[in-house]
Amino acid sequence: MTPTPRAAETRLQLPRWIAALFVTIIALGSLAALVAPLLRQTPVPSGSTNVGVITSVVDAPNTSSRIGAQAPDFVWVTPSGETTRLSALRGTPVVINFWATWCKPCVAEMPRLELAAQADPDIRFLELDLDEDGAKVRGFFDSLRLTQLQPLIDVGSIVARKYELGSGVPNTFFIGRDGIVKDAVLGEMSDARIAAGIAAVKK
Repeated sequence: MTPTPRAAETRLQLPRWIAALFVTIIALGSLAALVAPLLRQTPVPSGSTNVGVITSVVDAPNTSSRIGAQAPDFVWVTPSGETTRLSALRGTPVVINFWATWCKPCVAEMPRLELAAQADPDIRFLELDLDEDGAKVRGFFDSLRLTQLQPLIDVGSIVARKYELGSGVPNTFFIGRDGIVKDAVLGEMSDARIAAGIAAVKK
């Protein structure tokens, strides 16, 4: 017996809940197709770490980290993207302090260096971190409210090796206006010891 058109139409119709389910599945699939590429993208860090990055050391004869020698030169990229080097600061006294976020004596010493930098704005304080993450370095500086010290990441600790760091950090070198190492201190410095180093580079 051939079904009437009305019976055929009834047989082909799906229950409303099944039709609604299909529509929902299609909608979710379309949404997933749109969102998936966004989820796969690498998140872009918000804001700058405001930390310089050392790119190389300069091989030059007659340079050494010893007192009385010409300080070894190195190159870094500033947070603004400019390239500069230690020798470009000739004419300005420089304090180079090697440190790391895991170094407890460094945590104690940094605020003293900050106060010294505030007291002598004509002296540049370069804080060379031993190859740590920029965000970690920035967080360290922000937590201690360090604004006068210039953080630089010593990638691969290439400058630390050039300056022949022996027993770790902190390790500080006081460089005169002529680029000569005037004083050097291994270990945590007191306010008085920092003042003595600064006096040596201001002569």
